[in-house]
Amino acid sequence: MMHTVNAVAAARPFLEKYAHASIVLISSVSGFEVDFAAGSYGAMKAALIHYAKGLSRQLVGKGIRVNCVSPGNTYFDGGIWQNIEKGMPTCTPRRSRPIRPAGSARLPRSPTASSSCRARRQAASRARTW
Repeated sequence: MMHTVNAVAAARPFLEKYAHASIVLISSVSGFEVDFAAGSYGAMKAALIHYAKGLSRQLVGKGIRVNCVSPGNTYFDGGIWQNIEKGMPTCTPRRSRPIRPAGSARLPRSPTASSSCRARRQAASRARTW
């Protein structure tokens, strides 16, 4: 966690010089949903989400946008989900497949991303309230 705090502190003076600066932190779905891998991993990812929320409020006045990307379960060959799939074929959780590394983190960097990101967050929030 502190490596992220230190990196943001080091970058902040440089980011303040730009009109459309942004910070993108990578968390995980484990940061807001407890799963079988609960423990220190989920706690650290939750801390990143919390840090991003607070940081966004601190930096909005300086024109710096802060986003936190929280990818869900990702299926890849040899990974945990392939092992679960083999051991429990009826267990088929919803998951994504990696297409491009950091592909989902690319959009929030653009100056016009704020409203589209907000709309996606609101839609995702409505979908999670089941």
